[in-house]
Order: sequence, then structure tokens, then C-alpha cells
Amino acid sequence: MLAFVLAIGMSFASIKLSNPNFDYVDTGGPNPIQIPETQCITGTQFSCEAQLEDGGPTYPIYDDKNLTVIKTGANGDNVIRLWQ
Repeated sequence: MLAFVLAIGMSFASIKLSNPNFDYVDTGGPNPIQIPETQCITGTQFSCEAQLEDGGPTYPIYDDKNLTVIKTGANGDNVIRLWQ
């Protein structure tokens, strides 16, 4: 019985909630950059990316602060230009 209770408790401990109002950019630093929720081209094959400055590198966008749920889109221009 104790194992059953612990299993249920652990299942709730692993839930990672995402905020529907924000996305997060992983620049490789210690903390992701929070940005407003983005709308990428609909699809599931290609990652959605952010560009912070004109001509700068692109970085993956995630739905959660823990950087576990990457945003994806269809084939096309999935770069969100945050400098525009």
C-alpha cells in the first residue's frame, strides 16, 4: 500500500506546468529568456526559433521554463524576430 501511495505522489512531483502567456528562449546561459507567447507556423516537424538581434544567431523556443517542451512548426520560416 505504501508503494502505491508513493507512486502516486511521485507522479505529481514530475508534472511540469507551462504558462500559456509566455515562452522561453534557450541562449545557453544559466537562465532562459522569457518572451510573450509566440505563434509559429503550425506543424510538428521543425523547431521554432528566436532571433534576438538583426543578423544574430537563432535560439530554440520552449513552452516551459524547464526547457523540456520545445515549440515546433511546419517547414518554412519559423524564426521569430524579436528585434523588429
